Amino acid sequence: MTTTNPAATAPASPAAEPKRYYGFSALVSGFAKMWRATVPAILFIVFNALVQAGLISSNPQVGGTAAFLLPLIASVVMFLLTGVVLASGAYESAAGRARFGAVLGRARSRFVRFLIWVAIATVIATAAALVNPVLSIIVTWILVYVPIAAVDDQGNPFVANFRAIGRHPFRWFFTGIIIAVFLAVGFLLGAFNTFLVGGPFGSALAMLVGGVFSWWFLTTWACLYRSRVECQGPAPKT
Repeated sequence: MTTTNPAATAPASPAAEPKRYYGFSALVSGFAKMWRATVPAILFIVFNALVQAGLISSNPQVGGTAAFLLPLIASVVMFLLTGVVLASGAYESAAGRARFGAVLGRARSRFVRFLIWVAIATVIATAAALVNPVLSIIVTWILVYVPIAAVDDQGNPFVANFRAIGRHPFRWFFTGIIIAVFLAVGFLLGAFNTFLVGGPFGSALAMLVGGVFSWWFLTTWACLYRSRVECQGPAPKT
C-alpha cells in the first residue's frame, strides 16, 4: 500500500502565488488603472496648482526673509501632500478599487514615512547632481520605486525598491526609458510654457499637466512594484 504526502499534493496557498498587476505594457496598465483614484488625485492636483499659482503671484524676492521662506515652505509642503496622495492612490489603484477614504487614510498614516524617505532620496540625487547631472538622473531612476514603497508597509523602502527592480529588471529598464522620453518632451514644453505664458497662469498650467503625468507614472510604477513585492510576503516594519 502506498501513501501520499498531503503537503506535496495540496494546492499552493493563494498568498504564495505571484501577483501581476500589469499587462503587455506597464504604462498602458497604469493609464487604465489610474482613474480608479480620480477623485483624490484630481482634488489634490487642482488644489496644488491653485496654491502654487497663488504663491507665484505673491512675487516673493529670493533671500533669507520670511516673505521668501514662508511661501517656499508652503510650496514644498503642498508638493509633499500632493505627492503622498498620488502615491497612495497609485498604490491602491494598482490592485483594485481606490476608495477615497482608503487613499486619504493611507496618505495620512504614511505621510511622515513618505516625507523621510523621499527626502533621503532627494538628498542623494542632489548630491549626485553636484558631481554630474547625468549621475543624478541615474540615481533618480534607480530609486524610482521609493515613493511607492514609502506608502507601503514592506519595511525599508530602499530595500523594497531594489527588490522590486531585481525581480524584473528589464521591465524597470524599458519602462524607465519610455518615461524618460516623456519627461524630456515635458521639459521642453515646460520651457515654452514659461517663456510664452509664465506668471501664475503658466505655473497653474504646468502644475496641472505635470500632476496628471505624475499620477500616471506613479500608477505605472505601482503596478510593477506591487506585482514584484507582495508575492514575497511581508517584511519587518521600520
